[in-house]
Amino acid sequence: MDDKPTDYPFEEMLKAAQAKIDKGMLVYQKFTCSGCGARLMIPEPNEFHGEADCASCGAWTNIREQGCNYQCMLVMHVGGGNGASEGQGYDNS
Repeated sequence: MDDKPTDYPFEEMLKAAQAKIDKGMLVYQKFTCSGCGARLMIPEPNEFHGEADCASCGAWTNIREQGCNYQCMLVMHVGGGNGASEGQGYDNS
């Protein structure tokens, strides 16, 4: 069994992520570094980047060509408006 993360075509993931964003979810783009193979996540929610650098090795990855994936989170407020929230994550990899 291969448990390496999977990257899918950029435009396909962008379209799927936008559907989640439209439903109120926070979506975080994930990709694999083309230099060292580290699995990385863009820290800003609901933004997809065409390229990014690796914090570990410094290599730039062309995400549009290589592909990506995403992780999303739905934040639900629990109780009578007391500000408490509960997150439910979903990892698409």
